[in-house]
Amino acid sequence: MAGVRREWAARIRTARKARGWDKPEMARRLAQAAGESRSGLPDHETLLGYVKRWERAAVGISERYRMLYARALSTDEDELFGAQPFAAPVDEPAIIGASEPLAGSASGRIGVQDVDEFHRAIQQLYSIDDQYGGGRLRDPALRLLRGVQHLLDEGTYTERIGTTLRSAAGHVSELAGWAFFDSGDQERARRHYLEALFAAHVAQDHRLATLTLSSMSTQAYYQRRPQEALNLISAAEASARGWATPRVRAMLALREAVSYAAMRDRSGFSNAIARARWEHADEIETADPHWVQWLTESELTVQESSCFMDLGEARDLDRAEMLLSEALEDVIGPYQRNRTLYVTWLAAIRYRRGDVNGAAKTGIQALGLHSTVSSARGVAHLQALRDHLGAHSGNTVVREFLEGCRERSAGSNG
Repeated sequence: MAGVRREWAARIRTARKARGWDKPEMARRLAQAAGESRSGLPDHETLLGYVKRWERAAVGISERYRMLYARALSTDEDELFGAQPFAAPVDEPAIIGASEPLAGSASGRIGVQDVDEFHRAIQQLYSIDDQYGGGRLRDPALRLLRGVQHLLDEGTYTERIGTTLRSAAGHVSELAGWAFFDSGDQERARRHYLEALFAAHVAQDHRLATLTLSSMSTQAYYQRRPQEALNLISAAEASARGWATPRVRAMLALREAVSYAAMRDRSGFSNAIARARWEHADEIETADPHWVQWLTESELTVQESSCFMDLGEARDLDRAEMLLSEALEDVIGPYQRNRTLYVTWLAAIRYRRGDVNGAAKTGIQALGLHSTVSSARGVAHLQALRDHLGAHSGNTVVREFLEGCRERSAGSNG
């Protein structure tokens, strides 16, 4: 991935220089290429920052800006950027069906192939969550959980296979917990998390314990219990000692930073976010668990932005908007649920900074993204934005956003 990025970075840099443009001129040309959509772009200085980062191959580039580069340079998009390695949308029905054969495979002896099939189904569940959100994940996760429990109860297997199955069952319990958390059922989420912790204890699976405690910390943060969130992430860090990769340590430090920011502890936040940035690696390592591979540089920046939102002073909100606007350009590929949530956060930041028009425009973008995602967290943020902007219904853009909210609500109820 990094090699491909360096290749297209060199091509866009060479193309710019061949036309005698400096980087500020490249930013202006991208804005001109947007035409009537120009108002939806960030300001010149932010766009210039993107150009600099793209030419350094520091971050990826979204489809929107690939298209603008092609227009501005009068060049074919594939010629500039080549084949793009981004994941295709998830074929949800096929993924759900993948879990069905597992429930009936316990008639014979359970072997390595059965376990491998189960792990493939777990990976597909992660894809559902990334693309669609927890609302679409609950049913397939519960179905898969019933399948592995049936294997454990009715199947015949060696002690080693049994331990692996219990660990796998714990991973699906954790996924089910996350699904219920993301879709708003916090009691059932907590119950599945506790089941996952028990499975981790029985299987002596420290990786599963670390993951589950980290997810429980996130749930506590969203329920406005930051001290509990900090305690849980401290337990996760203890569980991770001796095996954690730098990316896992970065994720745990990031969750610690989030907890400190929620408590308005600037010193604790600064120390933890510095550790997260120090530990984070650009490239995914072979030893990295699949459940931490979401933590790219842009995702780390998004979470840092949320910390500044929680710190809450005017200078913090300025910093939060700058970080989030920049990072959103690189939240691409299969992570549609995250991008949807983050655009909603950006609208909220703009409202808190007094930019009613900007908040409404960003809210309209968020509404369009929410049409393909099922996440109660995202809906709650949208509803809060709607409530805040309701007092400004005289604004034309606000009225458009509020009408979109009404249409979305009618569609959900219909």
